[in-house]
Amino acid sequence: MKKIYKPLLMTLVMLFTFSVSVHAQINLAPSATATCNTTSGSTTTGGGWNWNQINNGTISGCGNQEAFIWTQAPPASSDWMNWEWTSAKSINKIIFYNALTSNPGRTMTGCTVQYWNGSAFVNWYTTGSSQIGQQCVDSISFPTITTTQIRITDVKMVTTGQNSNPNWREIQIISGPSVNNDAGVAAMGTLDFCNNTQALSARVYNYGKKNLDSVRLYWSINGTPQTTRFITSSLKGGKDTIIPLNAAYNFTNNTTYKFKLWTSFPNGTVDSVKANDTLNYTLNFFGNPPAPTTTSFIQCGIGKPRLSATTGISTDTIMWYRTATGGSSIGMGGTITGPSISATTTFYAQAIRFAAKTKLSNGLSGTIVVSFNYAAYNGNYFDLTPTSPVNIDSMSFRLYNYTPTTNYLLYYKAGSYNGFESNSTAWTAINGGSGRVYSTGGQNFIKVSAKGLLLSPGQSYGFYFTVDPSAGGGNDIYMQGGVNIGNADLTMTGGKYSYGLFGASGFGPTYTIDCEVFYSKACINNTRTPLVVTVKPRPIGADVAKGSPFVG
Repeated sequence: MKKIYKPLLMTLVMLFTFSVSVHAQINLAPSATATCNTTSGSTTTGGGWNWNQINNGTISGCGNQEAFIWTQAPPASSDWMNWEWTSAKSINKIIFYNALTSNPGRTMTGCTVQYWNGSAFVNWYTTGSSQIGQQCVDSISFPTITTTQIRITDVKMVTTGQNSNPNWREIQIISGPSVNNDAGVAAMGTLDFCNNTQALSARVYNYGKKNLDSVRLYWSINGTPQTTRFITSSLKGGKDTIIPLNAAYNFTNNTTYKFKLWTSFPNGTVDSVKANDTLNYTLNFFGNPPAPTTTSFIQCGIGKPRLSATTGISTDTIMWYRTATGGSSIGMGGTITGPSISATTTFYAQAIRFAAKTKLSNGLSGTIVVSFNYAAYNGNYFDLTPTSPVNIDSMSFRLYNYTPTTNYLLYYKAGSYNGFESNSTAWTAINGGSGRVYSTGGQNFIKVSAKGLLLSPGQSYGFYFTVDPSAGGGNDIYMQGGVNIGNADLTMTGGKYSYGLFGASGFGPTYTIDCEVFYSKACINNTRTPLVVTVKPRPIGADVAKGSPFVG
């Protein structure tokens, strides 16, 4: 798009201009509440299986089933799937990421789209019975409708395979232009809660039919007004662009920031739809901790040194390493007992600040067990992949029986579990023994400590949990069909069940154990502070001679 102003000094360019970046239309589904209801819905509430995954914004590879609805064969015309927003949205397209499992069919090939007119659902668009293709991705487009709810009903499944229980990886609801002059703030640029200096930007969207030639962008931080942006350009309807706000904003540690951004006067006129003008965004900022302080010391002879460091902030934590970069931690805490050394050794302390604890749950809706043999090692493998540094505090796994004496083993490895299920040497034991067994909501669980396991962003980690019957604490576990689930911090993929320790008696299909992962995001100071332990040898070559009288 062509800018109509002339270049100025760089500082003025930053303040009064913007870099144009056009993107695809916005997926509105993640901001909606997704529900469903089917005539065969007694299996799970509302008739959906893992229905909270249908609009989570995570799309796995073709062939993975993430969610489906329970239906008759063929589906009843009254079955429906619904997306509801707190404010009106303009919509003109729906994208279907079909699962395409090994079972042929199970793909929706046609439907009717309805919208909420304030008092009832009204038919808006009806497809042909085979209009939606049975491929990885397909979509339907229709005239833009502005509404607070969109519904898919009268599901068709014209297929040579199974014509019930249609499944997907994701369903996206795509925004479209509705009126002539309509602009709004769709999102802020990505911010994290660790880096103290970050660029601020806003994504302004042209919801209108006409090209957007000008608009005003207002914004505030914690109620304090910031410099208004007067934007002039030519942005087509249904497109958005990134507007720089501050190239290097300095955040203060342990502070909550409330951003408010809103537009007005698109094309110099009154905005036709006020509901989509404003964006409110809250960032709980923690900030990176200061580098730790250490004091080197001398140790007499072979032994385990007592390593100690301070952070300057009592709530921060220390991770200890034997390498200046990379490597596995040897312990966590301000003071720890290090490994035994016989020569001068350098250790490294790294400061970490943890956010509040939260959890990732995969729905706890499994109906499958491994064996019903309580004298067996009934276990399961799955992967976890964090988007930022994550500290795993503990995990809860759903058990078949309420048996307080249930014993367990928990392992992990860097990299996926896939291909290493029976290779016991590839795994590191995290914990084991007797876990805390409890019952809630009619379900039985065992909670086990992960001992503050720190996971690095972008790296997949395999986990293996099994009941340990060797000490008389046998049980079985509940599992569900292969589940890919995640949030902004952590993604769980897999898994596979194991009968016998490390699959000694065999493996099962793609089922994932019902579980919850309790974790905290972490801010990490990249600097590791060295601590040198100098080992001085003990004296040798002397004897203690017995005297008279001898005193010990």
